[in-house]
Amino acid sequence: MLTDDATTDKRTTAPAQTSILIVDDHAPTLMALDAALAPLGERVVAARSGEEAVQLTRDHDFAVILLDVTLQGIDGFETAAQIRKLERARRTPIIFVTGRDSSQAMAVAYEHGAVDYIQKPINVAALRSKIGVFVELHKVRDELKRAHAETESTLERIGSVLAAELDVDRLVQGLTDEATALCRAEFGAFFYNATKTSGERYMLYALSGVSREAFAGFPMPRKTAIFGPTFAGEGVVRIDDVTLDPRYGKNAPYHGMPEGHLPVRSYLALPVVSRTKEVLGGLFFGHSAAGIFSERDERLLTVVAAQAAIAIDNARLFQRSERLRVEQQASERRLQAILDSITEGIIVQASPTGLLVYANDAAARMCGFQSAAELLGASVADIVAKFELRTENGELVAPDDLASSRAVRLGRPIDLVMRLRNRATGQETWSIVSAAPITGADGTPELVVNVFRDITERKRAEEGQRFLSEASRVLGSSLDFTETLGAVARLAVPELADWAGVEMVQEDGTSQQLAVVHVDPAKIDLARQLREKYPPDPNSPSGVPNVLRTGRSELHQDISDELLASITVDAEHLRIARQLGLRSAIIAPIVTRRGTVGAITFVAAESGRRYTKADVARAEELAARAALAIENSTLYQGARIAIELRDDFLAIAGHELKTPLTALMLQLQHLTRRLGRDDIDSATVVSRLKGAEAHLERLRKLVEELLSVSRVTAGQLTLDRQETDLAEMVRELAIRYEPEFAKAGCALSIDASVETKGVWDRFRLEAVVTNLLMNAIKYGRAKPVAIAVAGDDGTALLTVTDHGIGVRPEDRQRIFDRFERAVSERNYGGLGLGLWISKQIVDAHGGHITLESTPGVLTSFVVSLPRRLTA
Repeated sequence: MLTDDATTDKRTTAPAQTSILIVDDHAPTLMALDAALAPLGERVVAARSGEEAVQLTRDHDFAVILLDVTLQGIDGFETAAQIRKLERARRTPIIFVTGRDSSQAMAVAYEHGAVDYIQKPINVAALRSKIGVFVELHKVRDELKRAHAETESTLERIGSVLAAELDVDRLVQGLTDEATALCRAEFGAFFYNATKTSGERYMLYALSGVSREAFAGFPMPRKTAIFGPTFAGEGVVRIDDVTLDPRYGKNAPYHGMPEGHLPVRSYLALPVVSRTKEVLGGLFFGHSAAGIFSERDERLLTVVAAQAAIAIDNARLFQRSERLRVEQQASERRLQAILDSITEGIIVQASPTGLLVYANDAAARMCGFQSAAELLGASVADIVAKFELRTENGELVAPDDLASSRAVRLGRPIDLVMRLRNRATGQETWSIVSAAPITGADGTPELVVNVFRDITERKRAEEGQRFLSEASRVLGSSLDFTETLGAVARLAVPELADWAGVEMVQEDGTSQQLAVVHVDPAKIDLARQLREKYPPDPNSPSGVPNVLRTGRSELHQDISDELLASITVDAEHLRIARQLGLRSAIIAPIVTRRGTVGAITFVAAESGRRYTKADVARAEELAARAALAIENSTLYQGARIAIELRDDFLAIAGHELKTPLTALMLQLQHLTRRLGRDDIDSATVVSRLKGAEAHLERLRKLVEELLSVSRVTAGQLTLDRQETDLAEMVRELAIRYEPEFAKAGCALSIDASVETKGVWDRFRLEAVVTNLLMNAIKYGRAKPVAIAVAGDDGTALLTVTDHGIGVRPEDRQRIFDRFERAVSERNYGGLGLGLWISKQIVDAHGGHITLESTPGVLTSFVVSLPRRLTA
C-alpha cells in the first residue's frame, strides 16, 4: 500500500520500472488497488486528485492510467481530457473506474479516450489481467523505441564521425568500426581505392573486430562472382550462408576460403559509390553464424554507405584542397621570397580606391618605412606627403599625375622618371616608376602594380660626369689655377654638394683656403669666422690637415654630433659647427708630381644626401683634373719665365759675346792693315796677338759657362773624383789670376798654407774657385780680396771675401739662381750663371755654399765640402 510519503518519493524520482498510475480520492481504494496490482511486480504510483494526476503525467511516462470517474475538484473525465492534451500521454491507455452503472457515462468515458471502463466492485483478477496486457504492450513499445533510438543514435554518431573526420584513413577506420557494431557483425572490412601522386591506383583496407594480422597473409579480394558486384557498384549483396551460395568456391586457387581464413557464413557487402558514380570501395561484413544480417541491416548500412561516399568525397576534396593550399602557401612563400629579394620596390594598389594591398620591403625602404607591414598601414596621401615629387625636368608632380593614376586613367602601362626629396631629411633620390593596370572581366582596372627602380646612383653618376666635363672645361679655360679652382667649387654647388671648398699648400708649408662656396652667403661668412677663430690644427688626425699630410682621401658618410664633438675644441666651436648643419663629407687630395699641393672638400648639409664610395671616386677624379690644371698652369708659368729668361739671356749673351768678338775683330783688322803697309815690327805683332788671345780666352770662358749650364740642366753633370789638395789648388789659381787682380787694383791675400785634401773633382772645383775670384774682382774693384782654406777631419772650408758693393738681404738667395744678379748687367756684364753653376757643383759634391754680406762693407762666400764621398 502506498503512503503519502511513498507517493511523494515516487513523484520526485524517475521510475526505473514500468509505472502504473492509479487515481482516486479515497485512500482505502488506493490501498486496495495497490495491493491488487502488486503481483504484477511493477511500480504503482498513486494520485489523490485529478490535478495531481495531470502533473504526474506531465513529468513521467506510464504504461496505463487507472482513473476514478468521481473525483473531488476536476472529475475523471476532465482529468482524462487534460492528460490527452499532453504530448507524452496522448496515447497512454486510460481505464475508468466508477461505482455507477450508466451506459451514458461509459459513452462519455470512451469519448475521453478510455480503452476500458470498470465498475465497482472491482474484479481483482480481471483488473490485474487487463492492466498486465497494457503493461506488456508498453514494454514492447519501449523496447522498440529504445532499439529505434539506439539505431538513430548509431546513425547519428556515424554521421558525426563521417562529417567531422577529413583524414580518409581515419574516416574509413571509424566508419568500419561503427558499421560493424551497427549490424552486429563479428568483423567488418572496408576495401577502398587510392591514387598515388603518379596517378597509379591501388587498394587499401580497414578492419574492425579482428587484427590486421588475420588478413596479412591473404591477397586483396578480386572481382570474383561474390566480390565482383560490390566492386562494380551493382548493389547490395546479402547472403545468409555464403557456404551454401552457388557462387561460392568457383574461383581458383582457393575455391572457397583460404586455409586460416576467418570462418564466414553470414555475408553482407555494400558498394560505396560517389556522387560522380565512381566506386570508391566496398563495405564487407561477416559472421560465423548463419542468418545474422536482416533487411533492416541492409537498409541501415545502405544509408551508411551513402553517407560514407559523401564523407570520403569530402575528405578527398579536403585533402586535395589542403594539398593545393599547402602548394599555394609554398608557392606564395617562394613568390614572397622572390619579391623580397628583388631590389626594385613593388606596390600593388586597389582601383579605384588606391588602397595598398601589397608591398615588399624594398618599396618600404624607398618610401622611408621600416617594413612592408608599416608601409601597408599608411595611406597613399600620407606616403606622398612625405616627399616633394618632381619630374626629370624639375616640374612638381601632383597626385593625379602619379604613374599609378595615369595608368588607370589611360588604361595602359606608364613609365615615369621621378626625383624625390624627403621633406623630413632633405635626402634626394631618383626612381623610375612603372605602373601597369590589371583589369577585371569587365575591362575595368581592379589593381595597379607599381614597380620602383632606384636610379639614384645612375643619376648621380650622370650628374658627376656632367660636372666633371664642365669642370674640365672650366679648368681648361684659364691658366690661372687659383681662379679656375674657385670656379670649380662654385660649379659643384648645389649640383653635387651644399658646401664646396678648396685648400692649397703655401710655400711655407701652411695651407690657405682658396675658396669656400655655399648657396647662402651668410653661411659662407659663418664658415670664415669659424676658420679665423678656430684655425685648423695641422696635426689633426682627420679633416683637411690629415688629407694634405697623408695624400689620402677621407669619406665621412655620416657626420654625427659625436664626431663634431670630437673635432671641436670647445662648446662655442661645437655650437657654430652645429649651425652649419653638416651631414656628410668628402675630402680629396690634389696631388701633382711635387706631391700633395691642396685638397677639395664636398659637404652635404641641407640636401640630406649621403656620400658613398662612388662619390669619393668622382671627387678624386675631379682632384686629379685639378692637379693636371695646376701642372699645366705651373708648366705654363715656367715656360713663360723660361722664355723671359731666354730672351734676357740671349740679350746678355749677345752683349757679352759681342764685346770680345768686336775687340778681337778690331785687333785683327788693325794688324792686317799694318802688315799690308810693311811698317809693323815684331813687338807690335806680338802685342796685338796677345790682345787677340785675351779676347779669345774671354770667349772660351763664356762658351764654357754656357756648356756648363747645358750639362747641369740636362742632368749630365758628372764628377771625376780623385784626391785633391784644395789649398794647393787655391795657391795655383791665385798665381794664374795675379795679373787680373793687379789690373783691377785688388790686393789678394791668401791663407792656404795647410794641406787640405779631399776626394773631389779638381776641374769642377777650379771652376768654383775661379767664379768666386772673378766675382770678387768684378764687384770689389780696387778693394782687397782675401781667400782662405781651412777645415777639420771631415770638412774643408773655402772662404772668399771682398770689400765691394755687397749684396742686399733680399737678394742673397736669388743670386744663386740661373741668370740672376744683384745689380744691372749693363754696369757689370756677365751671364748671371757663375754663382748658379758654382752652387750646382758644390751641391753635387754633397756640400753647400753660403753668403754673408754687409752692403758697401764686406761680402763673404763660404764653401763647405765633405772630404770623403758620402752615400
